[in-house]
Amino acid sequence: MCHQGIAAEVVRVGRVAPVGDFQQVVWHHLGCILNNKATREVHPQTYQGFDRLKKKDQDCLLQDFARIQQEKEEEQTCKRKRKGQDNDSEPTKRRPEAEVKLIPESQQEDFRSICEYYDTLEVEDLKQLLRKNSLKDSGGKAQLVERCAVGKMLGVWPVCPLCSRGLVKYASKKKSLVCTGYKEEGEVVKCQFAAKSEEVERTKWQD
Repeated sequence: MCHQGIAAEVVRVGRVAPVGDFQQVVWHHLGCILNNKATREVHPQTYQGFDRLKKKDQDCLLQDFARIQQEKEEEQTCKRKRKGQDNDSEPTKRRPEAEVKLIPESQQEDFRSICEYYDTLEVEDLKQLLRKNSLKDSGGKAQLVERCAVGKMLGVWPVCPLCSRGLVKYASKKKSLVCTGYKEEGEVVKCQFAAKSEEVERTKWQD
């Protein structure tokens, strides 16, 4: 069977001669034609000479073509599944607000209860509370909830005692309080304030 030659469709897979309009017919062994990249995507029934093949050779070509297409579809399905699994993989665990670390272990249960309450509020309501207490109002809802809960439980850092304009925040890497600085004529002015958390008194949270 593999020595039976058939002509591939000349318009789609034929080789063009160096001169003139002649298109050379390309012959393939029956067992090799579907291993050729140029012909494996061409349906066998479009080959010139297909009707002259024996019935068993026609069936062999059609079966091989169907098998190749099925394998191609299965490969594409596997790629889609892998891509879907990558997209559905667990996101990177969100870091809690830095000041959550300042809450004693003995008060963590109370903190979680306060978080549950603020989680029932709408995002805009949470932002309004944060703005009312001069706190940053950006971030996802989980961040806003934690920020409100920390303020409710521990109080709010006051305006910087050094520059009297910037806001104080807890820097977890430095394990100390720093000033966020302030804007003047459109430019950020940095402040060198730094202190331990126990050295600065918080103001009361406003609901």
